[in-house]
Amino acid sequence: PNPTTTTSYTVTGGSGACTGSAVATVVVNSVPVVIASSNSVICSGQQVQLSAIGATTYTWMPGSLVGQTVNVTPIASQDYTVTGADANGCSGVATTSITVNNTATLAVTNATVCAGQTATLTVNGATTYTWLPSGATGSSFTDNPAATTVYTVIGANGSCTAIATATIDVGSSVSISINQPTICSGASATLIATSPATNYTWSTGANTNSIVVNPATTTTFSVAGNAGSCSASGFATVTVNSPPTLTVSGVTAICAGQTTTLTATGATTYTWLPGSISASSLVVSPVTNTDYTLTGTDAFGCTAITTVSVTVSATGSINVTASSTSVCPGETTILTANGIATTYTWLPMNVNSNTVAVTPLTTTDYTVVSNSGGCFSSGVITIYTISAPAINITTSGIPLVCSGSSVSLTGNGATSYTWMPGNINANSILVSPNVTTTYTVLAGSGSCTSTAVQQVTVTSALNITVLPGGATTVCAGQTATFSAIGATDYVWLPGGITGNTITVKPGSATIYTVVGATGSCVNTKTFVVNVSKVNVDFAIMDNQNDNFNAIQFQNLSSGFTFHQWYFNNGTNTGAYDPAVYFGEPGTYVACLYARNNLGCSDTLCKTVTVGCAEGVVFIPNTFTPNGDGLNDVFKIVTLPQCIKKYSISIFNSWGQKIYTSDKFEEGWDGTVKGKVVEDNVYAYILEYTMDSGKAYRKSGHVTVYK
Repeated sequence: PNPTTTTSYTVTGGSGACTGSAVATVVVNSVPVVIASSNSVICSGQQVQLSAIGATTYTWMPGSLVGQTVNVTPIASQDYTVTGADANGCSGVATTSITVNNTATLAVTNATVCAGQTATLTVNGATTYTWLPSGATGSSFTDNPAATTVYTVIGANGSCTAIATATIDVGSSVSISINQPTICSGASATLIATSPATNYTWSTGANTNSIVVNPATTTTFSVAGNAGSCSASGFATVTVNSPPTLTVSGVTAICAGQTTTLTATGATTYTWLPGSISASSLVVSPVTNTDYTLTGTDAFGCTAITTVSVTVSATGSINVTASSTSVCPGETTILTANGIATTYTWLPMNVNSNTVAVTPLTTTDYTVVSNSGGCFSSGVITIYTISAPAINITTSGIPLVCSGSSVSLTGNGATSYTWMPGNINANSILVSPNVTTTYTVLAGSGSCTSTAVQQVTVTSALNITVLPGGATTVCAGQTATFSAIGATDYVWLPGGITGNTITVKPGSATIYTVVGATGSCVNTKTFVVNVSKVNVDFAIMDNQNDNFNAIQFQNLSSGFTFHQWYFNNGTNTGAYDPAVYFGEPGTYVACLYARNNLGCSDTLCKTVTVGCAEGVVFIPNTFTPNGDGLNDVFKIVTLPQCIKKYSISIFNSWGQKIYTSDKFEEGWDGTVKGKVVEDNVYAYILEYTMDSGKAYRKSGHVTVYK
């Protein structure tokens, strides 16, 4: 039999009539389910691990490899079969496939370039490529490194990769620098090429690194150089500057003894010969004809030379004379110039002549300038003036006299005197003119004379006027100023004050007299200054220390037409005798101001002390302690500052004391031991002392009415 499951079989045997049976059981075990690892893809040359589960022992084919896991390295794609057997000897089979891909084999190219050039690297042997470090992709890669650089390329065939490196070799760069000289016209310059190059070729055909050139104008030269495969070129410009163009200005024909200034332009620095003087200008005073050589150098160092000649002509001398070198003011003298010159000019008159007449008022220098063929000379002569006598006239008194009076006139400052009118030769004369007369004196010292005049005024009796005129009235304590006219000298009485003005401050009406004099003429003027006075006074009529009511004031002033009271409680009044209520006790100030029609005024201030009166204490006669917030407490009303000591006691109708206190700000709330008393009449005794020290005792009744 071939059972698929475990089966029991019975066999019956007979021998003859005898039979027998037996049972046989065929046990059928399940076949193990073998599972192999999943299919894999690897690269050529790689190893892969195969594994299986579901049995007890395993055999792998090809290779007859034994084990649940085995390692294989197939060179081509391969299917592997595993046979697994369990403990019963039953076996199962499973298959897995390994796909082998070819590994990439990379071939790269290297490159060599000069610094600054670009190179391209190529690769083959795979299907995709990645270049590092840039991350670029493709079979070629282009770069221009500053120095030799190694690049990495990763090639891939599917998942199989390979790595290779490629190098861009950067050779030494070639750069050429050349000096850029500046020269003056006619000079030469050396051009030097500096670089790593080993070979040079100049535009002139020269093959050395330096050459000498001599261009006539500014010229540019080129040079090419190479070092191996690397090459470069450079350029040099030789700037050719022209020499400076020198110009010399200044007078080149002078007279002997004169100076001339030669000024050079066109260069930057200058040197003069003879003398080796370095300056743009040269001041010279040659005594003979002289050549001066100038060397000029510009900012580029280029030089030029020029010569200038200075010719010198002779000059003549001048002899200057005067007919008189000392004259009186207003006198004339003749000046004469002699010499070889052809023309003469006198200064400061600017007269062209060899002689000139002058009349100086003060000592004066005269200059004459001669011209002889363009060369000038000069001479100076001083004419001195003899000062005329400085004379003056003095008088024995003021030159103002009354008719018939005399005055003496005296001349001073000379040696001889002649008076007119009268033609009197004397230094002093006594005159008695009847009318105002002017006297002239002619005074001399040597040959020079001067005159002076003096007027003698004849006047009638003086007319003295005092300003301001009329009667004057001033307020007491004030001043008044008066001035007098009509004379030359004044004396004020009383006081003996001199001068044409006086300031007075009379205490009462005063008579003043001013005495005026002009020469021998005298007169007087009298005037009166009246004094207006306001006297302010007042009396405080009431008892200030115990009066809480209005205080009466009495005006006792005199001499006024207007008055006003001022109190520092804010009260101002024009009442004649005011009564003022101050409101609260304290110290106040009362002031009275008065003035008259002339504006004269006076002010008086006094201190008013307002005390507390007996009536400042108010005692209620009824209160209603019913808790309605109105008149619930029996309390004495007064001003706190008025009371210095206080006590109150309240009694019931049996004479028993039911309340007492020494604090007036407290009050009786109508209770005894916390209970409100019955409506009734209650007696009180109040004792207090005022701020003035007066003590009071009052008794009375208060009604409780709820």
